[in-house]
Amino acid sequence: MYKSIKQCISFCLLDACSDVSKDVSRFTAEGANVLIGTPGRLLDIMQQSSAMNLKRLEVFVLDEADRLLDMGFRTQLDAIMQKLPKQRRTGTCFACCTQRSQWQLAMPMHS
Repeated sequence: MYKSIKQCISFCLLDACSDVSKDVSRFTAEGANVLIGTPGRLLDIMQQSSAMNLKRLEVFVLDEADRLLDMGFRTQLDAIMQKLPKQRRTGTCFACCTQRSQWQLAMPMHS
């Protein structure tokens, strides 16, 4: 009656240990409902390959967004956001919730 989550959702892990062309080939051939990667790896693949088409992306989630900003990933996050569809939902998860991290993310990410 119920399908396992693996039958309903396909994942693609973009990991720094594998070759960019292999990640893109796997994504292109198999597709994915969920794409997982660090900001640097995702941006690297988006810049190197036109085959990585994210035009139909509906939801973009930043896990531990406050930590990403604290570690200096703001430039990469801005570049990724510029390449994503304007009509999407953006979710942010915080390692810890501070007023500073909420303020940093609030305006620029949603413009």
